[in-house]
Amino acid sequence: HCSDRFWDLTQGNMLFVRQLADQEVGAGRLQAVDGVLRWEGDVAVGGTLAELVELHIGALRDPVRDVVDTVAVAEPVGWRCLTLLTDQDAIEEAERRELIRVSGDDVYIGHPLFAEIRRARCGSSRLRRLRGRVATVMADGGSAATLVKRGLLWLDSDLPPAPELLLSAATAANSLLDFDIAARLFDAAAAAGMGARAHVSRALS
Repeated sequence: HCSDRFWDLTQGNMLFVRQLADQEVGAGRLQAVDGVLRWEGDVAVGGTLAELVELHIGALRDPVRDVVDTVAVAEPVGWRCLTLLTDQDAIEEAERRELIRVSGDDVYIGHPLFAEIRRARCGSSRLRRLRGRVATVMADGGSAATLVKRGLLWLDSDLPPAPELLLSAATAANSLLDFDIAARLFDAAAAAGMGARAHVSRALS
């Protein structure tokens, strides 16, 4: 588990591995217990590790920062969505600097820690606005996973409630057997005005 988590966050960059290990040991989240390494809790990238990652990212022009932040809050972001929301030249610059990675019709962050840092630096208001912008330009329909993603982005954004979307996303989450997310979306749909319909759909799913 620890090995997988280190890989997911650092992609094998040994400098990042060392700084991340030092940070997590210092925070008490990474410990050796009965000869077994255990890593508990969420990672909050800060201190020396944050400075190291930001040095690696380098200075960002505002349009490039918008590209990186948009991808960071909703990875992967569809290419069409990203081009509707950000500047084309900035997208190309971000890709050239390996801040983002394009794979087919989807755009990913260039390194997992870039996303951690940018989300931490954005602030809650900007994160909510960015999630709302992405959710707004996402196409209706699509796969169950896409519908769930759009519902969660909408729910955690600054957009007004969308009861039908939340209910559809909740039903899709149930079909994917993601019951915790389904419950959250059903509750949000009920609170947004779906009431009994949401509760019945939840019971029948």
